[in-house]
Amino acid sequence: MAQERSSTVEILSGISETLRSLTDPNRLLGTPVSVQGRTLVPVAMIAFGLGGGGGAGEGRINSRLLSLTPGSGSGAGDGGGGGASLSPVGVIEVGESESKLHLI
Repeated sequence: MAQERSSTVEILSGISETLRSLTDPNRLLGTPVSVQGRTLVPVAMIAFGLGGGGGAGEGRINSRLLSLTPGSGSGAGDGGGGGASLSPVGVIEVGESESKLHLI
């Protein structure tokens, strides 16, 4: 059981680290571009989610009663997943005297 927990923690930690790397500010603010004396900086929004689970058990499921039949079978399980979305939201226009955020 302890090994199963360790495996679940390792899976979730790996997924979490990967998703955390997506929040690097360089991904949210793009490379500035100069156009007609103004600097334009693309702006993005990132959203991500993470989920996971684990399990263990013994016994066979009695489909009629939706319960375990004592003394039959065994089980274990791990799982994890995550997703991310990076979407453009606008551009920051930097001029000589003022800056403006233009939303898409």
